[in-house]
Amino acid sequence: MGSVNRAYLRNLARTYADGRPGGSSSFVPDSDATLNAVSLDTLINTCLAELFDVLVAARGHEYYATDADIAVVSGTKLYALPSDFYQLLSIRLNWGPTQIEELHPFGVRERTRYEMLQIFDRFTPKAYRLQGTQTASARSVEILPMPRTAVTANIRYIPLFAPLNDDAATFDGVNGWEKLVALKVAIEYRTIAEKPIGNLAQLYAENFARISALADQRNANYAEQIQQVFPERHRRGYLGSPGSGNGIFDDTFDESFN
Repeated sequence: MGSVNRAYLRNLARTYADGRPGGSSSFVPDSDATLNAVSLDTLINTCLAELFDVLVAARGHEYYATDADIAVVSGTKLYALPSDFYQLLSIRLNWGPTQIEELHPFGVRERTRYEMLQIFDRFTPKAYRLQGTQTASARSVEILPMPRTAVTANIRYIPLFAPLNDDAATFDGVNGWEKLVALKVAIEYRTIAEKPIGNLAQLYAENFARISALADQRNANYAEQIQQVFPERHRRGYLGSPGSGNGIFDDTFDESFN
């Protein structure tokens, strides 16, 4: 169905919960602007966040990935991450148009070894470690060894779920996946009201299974496969020339099986 707005989700949830007509005087009001108030809109956003996590956990081709640049400078090893940072996908140092270096995380027990290194240059040993505190939006990444020169670090990450703050705000339900949200809101609504949930739990389980099975298959044209485990093998002269499999299979790969 594609993008759906908050008003639609609220109406759909009330339909499943048998909680109509709704409004400000209902058992659980539609909306409440009072500070720290709880309403049906609150339940919608918490259940949307759960669907968001389901899609993020599916991985494959990331739905919500975004990029940001960090200016790495000499003498600084700790850098703030974007305020909407949720999960890190990759960090790359852009030394030049054809010189891009992928960083890998280091373990806690490797920290001393990386700190002792004195050279920070293109393609020398280096790594990162995420850090965080209980303070909201206080997230950072540590890069070791200590940078000795300036370079741009590009991070690809999953942002935090952005709540729907008004009735016109939309969420991508992909192909009717918003039904999962409406069912979960209906279950919570009836649980709060201490009413039986009937078949709602079964409907929710069926839709959850459907979404979990399909969420990582949106790039349906290509099946998941291991590709270029040793990309350097593709260079002529290294362990033989590339075969018919274009570096994925060995040099004696027989194309006739198609």
